[in-house]
Amino acid sequence: EDEKNSWDKEFVKVDDTTLFNLIHAANYLYIKSLLDLTCNKVAEEIKGKAPWQIRERFNIQKPEEFEEWNRENQVNAFPEQRDVSTFLRKVGCTLTALRVKTSISYTAKGINEHDCKVIAHRILSGSSQSPSMGASARLEGLLNEGLLNMVQETLDGIVGLLDEADRVALALVHKVLRAAVFDKHTSLNLEHNKIGVEGAKHLSEGFKCNTALTSLNLGYNNIGTKSAQHIGEALEVNTVVTTLSLHNNKIGDNGALHIGKALQKNKGLTNLNLESNGIGDTGAQHIGEGLKKNEA
Repeated sequence: EDEKNSWDKEFVKVDDTTLFNLIHAANYLYIKSLLDLTCNKVAEEIKGKAPWQIRERFNIQKPEEFEEWNRENQVNAFPEQRDVSTFLRKVGCTLTALRVKTSISYTAKGINEHDCKVIAHRILSGSSQSPSMGASARLEGLLNEGLLNMVQETLDGIVGLLDEADRVALALVHKVLRAAVFDKHTSLNLEHNKIGVEGAKHLSEGFKCNTALTSLNLGYNNIGTKSAQHIGEALEVNTVVTTLSLHNNKIGDNGALHIGKALQKNKGLTNLNLESNGIGDTGAQHIGEGLKKNEA
């Protein structure tokens, strides 16, 4: 056993590029022992370090533009573990099983705003790395549940001692480390649930910069006008989603206004379902104006 451990330690004494390539390969081929070994090596580089040291080690900048994002999102950036557990019980799935899914359908499961936070955090946000994040691209693909949990524990333990900019940096590390495992999800169906306004907001934040999801169904959730605004804001920047279904959601004319504005800027959407939303002539005009300027 000692000889094996010694061999393992020598095996991962490589440069960052080689190490990250090994992690990518182990994740793609799902060689758990190799994935654990290589990710633990990365974890050793993070464990016990201050946020500024993590930034320095992985070439992560401290961008001032994230201070506003931090104030708006940091408090609710990470779902409570009890919410994760509750969500998994509802859908009868494990995080490990989520790793291999490309199409996810949880219809009529009683999904609420807390579950949406889990979905946004574990599935949608983990699917991409925002171009403006300023984090080194070398970090992409490092996610391993053990490593993620270690980073989460570190965050939970010291977040109260950090200034806002440092919290942003640590949150960015956590977000980038999530990226590889949840990069396979292309379809998400949450029809007939109870996601509410806050749930729609979480989901919208999740798919703003998502680079994998192409189909999203939020039909029959009664999300209303305010949620249409959040979804519209996400559609303005998302370029990957091609099919979006918002049928039976009581969006109304005011909600159609936000969707219409989004259509003017969106360059990816080719299929939009707004059936049974109480959209009248005024709302239809907003959608029409958006379609006139839409390039997709």
